[in-house]
Amino acid sequence: MNYKLLSVLFIALGVPLVSAPSANAANQRTFTKWSAIFEAEKGVDVIPYVKADKHGIFVDFEDKDFNDIEYVYYNLNYDTNEKAMKRGVEGSFVPSMLSPTAHYKGNPYYRVELVLGTCSQGVCNYHKGVRNVKLTVNTKMKSGAVEQYTKVLNFSDSQF
Repeated sequence: MNYKLLSVLFIALGVPLVSAPSANAANQRTFTKWSAIFEAEKGVDVIPYVKADKHGIFVDFEDKDFNDIEYVYYNLNYDTNEKAMKRGVEGSFVPSMLSPTAHYKGNPYYRVELVLGTCSQGVCNYHKGVRNVKLTVNTKMKSGAVEQYTKVLNFSDSQF
């Protein structure tokens, strides 16, 4: 059977060609497995993607309207094979000072790459034995009763 015809048949019948994992059923954009340790009802949506080379994570920070968000702060922590060495990367951005990376289903998002290692002058040394990966995101609001919302995600070690 012709692959084009088979593809058209699958699409016409509404059969998905690829299905997203059930571990993250609330967010069908990514195949990255994560679980929320703590997730405030408000604040930016956090959509992580472990890179194919496993040397980093892309994170999309999405919201319907960034006008009420003063800044977004993120902190990625993880362990490595080196004894007693906690590693990590942190940063923040002010949405009003940047253009969104793109839009997904009409919502703007900002994408950040978090490297699991160190880079200098275009040369990166990636950490080995990455495990216990945790991403904490704080959304600082310009107004409202609660000024900051926190989301904490844990990642499955098998992805690294």
